[in-house]
Amino acid sequence: MNYTRFLALTKDNLIEKLFVKLGFLESEIKFISIDNNPNYDISPYEREQLANYYFKNKWDFRFSFDFIIEAKVLGSAIFHNDHITEICDEYKIDYEPDYDKYTDIVEKAYAIDKDSFSNHSFDADLENYKLNDLQISSINNEKKELIYEGSYWGDSSSIDPLDFELIARIKVFGADKYFNNQEFYSQLLIESFILISENKNKLSFFMTYSALENFVNTIMNSHEEDSRFKDKVKELFKTHLTNYSTNQIYTSVIGDFDKFTTIRNTIVHGKEEIEIDDDCASSFLRFVLILVALYTWKDSTFEELKNRLE
Repeated sequence: MNYTRFLALTKDNLIEKLFVKLGFLESEIKFISIDNNPNYDISPYEREQLANYYFKNKWDFRFSFDFIIEAKVLGSAIFHNDHITEICDEYKIDYEPDYDKYTDIVEKAYAIDKDSFSNHSFDADLENYKLNDLQISSINNEKKELIYEGSYWGDSSSIDPLDFELIARIKVFGADKYFNNQEFYSQLLIESFILISENKNKLSFFMTYSALENFVNTIMNSHEEDSRFKDKVKELFKTHLTNYSTNQIYTSVIGDFDKFTTIRNTIVHGKEEIEIDDDCASSFLRFVLILVALYTWKDSTFEELKNRLE
């Protein structure tokens, strides 16, 4: 497998996988209780009559993540008190009704059996209740809030249920609570990734180069050495790879270093206008992550690297 084939097989989520496998970011399945109290300015209260209700509420993630880059709803289900009892009995989970949340029990069961979410719940489509839509509308990392919205068909008993909860299964990609304890270069790489999502590609490119410089100088303890950066990169891998001259990964990717350095210098010196699109910024971020992965794991071939990421 050559570099081109490796990229073709992994390009869609290669950056995300590298971030996660290197331990810089987390990709987790979380379970959140959905507060479906309606927005009565949009959905008038119809008491016992069945009606469509729109809701928009939030999940506080400050105890789970430092910040979230992306979140997506994978599914939702209704969990009655009887379901929670069944789950605890089947999976031998201790449950204190006055203290433990439904979501904690559902998450513990899911860790044991991925089918527990669907096997011990009601589909959110019942005779007097039907979830029409549920989606993540925005992420507020400053307030540590994930904003979700949706609508459902129901009556007054559905608005504030006493013995059941609507629980969503979501996929969250972001940094955990210990983000600030990471090496500086990994923080820079994450910030660069976020900048791409904000279409700030030129700043992202510059941030990625700074991350590469910090990575190399940190490993080589060469912050104060006044030598060509290209020589420092070469020396790092020559020192830490036993098969430096024949390593498929290194010999295939390192040729792009000069191209990226030229772009960086053009940005820094401002001698001419240059546009950096998503593909260019992402390609450079991917290049640096592959170098960090190569130093970390010392894989010899793209086949080995691909298998590690699966």
